[in-house]
Amino acid sequence: MIDLFQRYSFPNVGPERRRDFIDEVLGLAEVRSDLLEHFNYMMLKGVLQLGRKIKSLPFLEAETSNVLVDSFGHFFLERLYILKNASHILDVEELVIEYLKDVTFVDGKRKMNHFRFVVSHSEPGIQISDVVVGLLGKYFSFICATADDDLVNVRQTLKPQQQMNLSLLFDILERSVEENPVFAHAIMSIRDRAMSEEFRAPA
Repeated sequence: MIDLFQRYSFPNVGPERRRDFIDEVLGLAEVRSDLLEHFNYMMLKGVLQLGRKIKSLPFLEAETSNVLVDSFGHFFLERLYILKNASHILDVEELVIEYLKDVTFVDGKRKMNHFRFVVSHSEPGIQISDVVVGLLGKYFSFICATADDDLVNVRQTLKPQQQMNLSLLFDILERSVEENPVFAHAIMSIRDRAMSEEFRAPA
């Protein structure tokens, strides 16, 4: 995929090379179809075949060549839009400040001013969230990088205190989702999500 992206200056593929790009992606998908559930593979194949016929694919044209992610600002925007009645306290990050400085949030005709930036060492809530997010980041990195059979073996060898800690962590996460389903936000493959659920289940 990296070679393919580089050859086509992804995501700035352009209308002239779009068909060739889609054909190559389709070829890769066909060769590796056994890695996907049949239904998921057929859906992907169908979407790619439809993409051949569409006159314009906005995310493959007029983009910056060879830049996959230019900012994580849209993740902040999503939270601020969806949780419009919350007061958001954000850690001081210059890139995020720059990204949001020209954005105006409105609810109908009402202008919203529902977020602020603070230095983390003066805000206990941010300090706690940094610890929790760091822990979850390491957990999901471990899940993604470990083979399925090895995950099963590791899960079976957890000591009682480790099992209790894992259970407590996911109890907190479940209570958060019960409070508001919007609190749950993840970008994971189907496999990683399934293995995460399996790893947290009782051994």
